[in-house]
Amino acid sequence: MCSGSVLVNHQRGYQWRGFLLGALLLVLLGCEVRDTPETKSWEPAKALVSAEVLDSLLRTGEPHLRIIEVSKARDYLAGHLPGAVNLWRPDYESQGEYPYEGMMASREAMEKLLGKLGVLPEDRLVLYDQKGCADASRLRWILRQYGHPKVFLLDGEEYRWKQLGFSLDTSTVAMTESSNYRFPESPRLSSAHFGDILLALADTNHLLLDVRENYEFGGLPFRSGEKIHHFKAGASDAGSIPGAIHLNWSDAVDLAGDHRFKSPEDLRQLYEGVGVRPDKDIIVYCQSGVRSANTTFVLAELLGYPRVRNYDGSWIEWSYYGKHGFHFPIERHSDSTAVALAYRALSEQ
Repeated sequence: MCSGSVLVNHQRGYQWRGFLLGALLLVLLGCEVRDTPETKSWEPAKALVSAEVLDSLLRTGEPHLRIIEVSKARDYLAGHLPGAVNLWRPDYESQGEYPYEGMMASREAMEKLLGKLGVLPEDRLVLYDQKGCADASRLRWILRQYGHPKVFLLDGEEYRWKQLGFSLDTSTVAMTESSNYRFPESPRLSSAHFGDILLALADTNHLLLDVRENYEFGGLPFRSGEKIHHFKAGASDAGSIPGAIHLNWSDAVDLAGDHRFKSPEDLRQLYEGVGVRPDKDIIVYCQSGVRSANTTFVLAELLGYPRVRNYDGSWIEWSYYGKHGFHFPIERHSDSTAVALAYRALSEQ
């Protein structure tokens, strides 16, 4: 689903009020201080905006603020932030260019998409979703790859917004006037491809980080609804890339609390505790580059790791080539007996 709208009182002209509000936005997005009892004591990175700040900006009618919910249409229609438009994975994925799914759309396709939404190069985009900012991080990663400079994540996503009692809208936001959008900055690609993975396997300066669920990394079957699957849809096999360190992406988010990112101190301890250090060249992967985009954001922008790349194709691509004549190596963490026992246990549930 792809829809667009101008926020309430959204004006494109730079009037004196717009200048003042724009200056306020820069201060609040870049220098936000959380000093209420309900908020955390650490100051977030500039790429994050809190629900409190965003609510204030919506009330004042900031003219170059656009909000995008990254979710399925049914979830968007069940309740979304005021003025938010809706995008979902097919809107920004490559269509038919690869023999597998999930790769990011081309730069030209993304320009067309943003133009359809009426986005301008100077707009500040705030992205959110309903599950820990994984999908929002993926879209943000693509937009930053291609050169839109002002893209922020809503810290705590929709969960935090509702937790604070802010209003939701259940209507479909109407399309706004389209624009002839062009990315204002040159591409700043930080994606990894399967060739980079093959080189990393023989280079001790590189580190591969698998951020999928435990059962995915372990190559174990899992239940989804009434069915038991040996691996997730889109993949061609179970297992992992050899030598990868495993840490679930969601360990960086306070999903048991307010759904915001954990503090830099906790995050640093979390990653360094499993050997993910800033002196390494790090490549992060998951099933399709979505959850790994979230971890890439955490490492590169919240912790300042200098060399972090997201593997766009991730396990879908790697397992495809592993099963279709290229013989990419696959590591098995569970033998056939463990897989059979896991399958039997799921069958008896």
